[in-house]
Amino acid sequence: MQGWTEGYVGGIGYIHAFYRELSPALLSFALTLRGWRPPMDLAGSFACAEIGCGHGVSSAVLAGCHPDARFEAVDFNPGHIAGAQRLAAEAGLDNAAFREESFAEYAQGGSKDLDIVTLHGVWSWVSAENRAILVDTLKRRLKPGGLVFVSYNALPGTLAYTPLRRVLVEHCADRTGPLPERIEEAVAFASRLTALNAGWFAQADALPGRLDSLKRKSPNYIAHEYLNRDWTAFYHADVARELTAAKLDFAGPAVPMEQMDELSLPPDALPLLAEARDPAYRETLRDLLTNRAFRRDLFVKGAERLTAAERRDRLRATPLAPPVPPGDLPAGFPFYNSPSPHQSVRTSRTCSSLQKKKTTRAHAVER
Repeated sequence: MQGWTEGYVGGIGYIHAFYRELSPALLSFALTLRGWRPPMDLAGSFACAEIGCGHGVSSAVLAGCHPDARFEAVDFNPGHIAGAQRLAAEAGLDNAAFREESFAEYAQGGSKDLDIVTLHGVWSWVSAENRAILVDTLKRRLKPGGLVFVSYNALPGTLAYTPLRRVLVEHCADRTGPLPERIEEAVAFASRLTALNAGWFAQADALPGRLDSLKRKSPNYIAHEYLNRDWTAFYHADVARELTAAKLDFAGPAVPMEQMDELSLPPDALPLLAEARDPAYRETLRDLLTNRAFRRDLFVKGAERLTAAERRDRLRATPLAPPVPPGDLPAGFPFYNSPSPHQSVRTSRTCSSLQKKKTTRAHAVER
């Protein structure tokens, strides 16, 4: 008999984290960069739903930042929602509702009233049946002009870690006892296998780094990231075509830096990308050229294009602030192709400096 989790890992909660990429301000900025008209006025009233919200930290923080907006946050784990409802009550958030519902239960209610729907850490970790329910929900609940954020494990980058995930799943199933202890044992066992440097392990150059990263993660993160029954990596083209059933078109990467091919691709690749006529094919080629393992995408439902003048004015009116203290900002900027040896050295130093800052700072976002 199948339990209420429908194959999703149970008995252990997810991590508490705020995901900045779900911010309406950042979503609006990313859309504007790509020339799309955002569906919401950040200073006014709009409706946002986070489906698969975990502990609801992101929706709670964003509801506090946008008191005139309405937020719905849904998760089928009662432990997650109980904590989220307590947080909302303590913070006095009367514009946020946290609901303990499955995707199917959530799909049964509501009208076409949502400006934004976010699906972070959901698409790759649920069954095809549940993805179909999500597509139907987007079709029925999202307003014309509305925006969808979806993240997922991407191909081809995820291929390198698929055998590791299988070892973790099978080793945890092969043991008894509390799940956190079994997860720690599984990671340690995978490290011992890697040390043999035999077969697939001898060819997986990135595996030691991934294992070192997992050793620093909590069992809660590893359980929800790797141990679900349904775990699928996607080519971008397949996700884009699946979402056409909800009348959604790809609008661009949600991460602004990932919109700039000149910073991530060799110059010779740009004319090859231009030969791809289908946008979904073009994005899939980008992933092949960058070996991307995780995507954060924006899709729109009949959104309007901005004129060049409107886009320029909106970008000029966007307030910007450095994510680190001004004294920590690097002197140079890391371009893929540097025009001079001097700039190449400077770029190398900049990348090294940025990498050190990444490894020494604690980030809330683990995925």
